[in-house]
Parts: sequence; structure tokens; C-alpha cells
Amino acid sequence: MGPVAVGIHFIAATAAPGLSYAIAVLAECLHVACNAFLVALYTCGVSLAIYLFIFHILLAWRCYREEWW
Repeated sequence: MGPVAVGIHFIAATAAPGLSYAIAVLAECLHVACNAFLVALYTCGVSLAIYLFIFHILLAWRCYREEWW
């Protein structure tokens, strides 16, 4: 769990303890997808960056569904 997700986890834990882990997982997935987008944007171009962003969002959603369902 990265620093962004840890921060969101602690904030959410005070408000809704049951949802704090789910919020932290989703925040971390979005953080990874954004990092992949920025790296690809600077190295490979816009089209690959958009593709990697969508790929990471779908991969994160799959992992989230497998963990919670």
C-alpha cells in the first residue's frame, strides 16, 4: 500500500471503518494507473499512455472484484 492509500486509509478509518480498506485499495489502484500514464506519456507518446491508463484501471478493477466478491 503506497503513501497515498495509507493517508486515505487513515482518514476513512475514522469516518467509516468498514469501508476504509476498500477506499484505500481503490485509491492505490488509481495512483498506480496515473503513474503508469505519466511515465508512458513522457516516454512513449499519448496513445500508449492512454492505453496503459485504461489497462491499469481494468486490472485494478479485476483485482478489487476478486478480493471482495
